[in-house]
Amino acid sequence: MKNVILSQDPSIERVYISFHPEAYRRMKVFADTLVKNGNNDSLSGDFELMTNKFFEK
Repeated sequence: MKNVILSQDPSIERVYISFHPEAYRRMKVFADTLVKNGNNDSLSGDFELMTNKFFEK
């Protein structure tokens, strides 16, 4: 998996892979929304909210 990602952008230094079902579900929803709605002004904010919620203590 790491080699596939690095082949797309050699400047990537680290790749973290999660098999956590909730992380996968959230990323899938985000990706599906991105595909459906395209890139928009709130994209980075939406991603930040999603990751903050996932990693909140």
